[in-house]
Amino acid sequence: HVAALSSTGQLYAWGYNSYGQLGDGTNTSRTAPVAISGFTNVADVKVNANNPQDSTMVLKTDGTVWATGYNAEGALGDGTTSNRNVFTRESTNKTNIASIFLGGDRSAMVDTAGNLYLTGSNSDGNLGSNDTTNRTTYYAPTGTFQGKVSKVVFGGNNLDGNAFTYILDTDGNVWSAGFGTQGQLGRGIATTGATLFQK
Repeated sequence: HVAALSSTGQLYAWGYNSYGQLGDGTNTSRTAPVAISGFTNVADVKVNANNPQDSTMVLKTDGTVWATGYNAEGALGDGTTSNRNVFTRESTNKTNIASIFLGGDRSAMVDTAGNLYLTGSNSDGNLGSNDTTNRTTYYAPTGTFQGKVSKVVFGGNNLDGNAFTYILDTDGNVWSAGFGTQGQLGRGIATTGATLFQK
């Protein structure tokens, strides 16, 4: 599926929609762009088109985060594992989010102070929580990167059992967690790690 913004911030979506990832209130695929009602002030949109984990995440200009689509591992951050076909606000109700990131079966948001929040699949420890428990609500991992996060990159996915996460902070440091038995985490050893480790 595809999502796009007009110059005025109106959200449009089209394409495959079996999981409700278009957010138009249906599970009907669309062959032409559909204007999503109530989303006229969107600052950013992220799409995950990795079937069967299709989802869409938006950041509004008021600093709030909304998502729709596949949610079996909690990637929408709404406190449930129910798929959605309308955009649902993340359950911590933050109003100061500056950037969003979406990949596979998990997502991240960073607030205006540079603090990181993660949710979704954690089967490989890729949320950096020192465990392998999935999250359905955004949580703040522990680390000196907090207050300085500039970018998040998600690799792999839980379906293939190879999910990992990278974080870049404003000091230029790189942090990683998750599946790493082929060296994906860049730690100098081939190992899986459930804690965010500075490379």
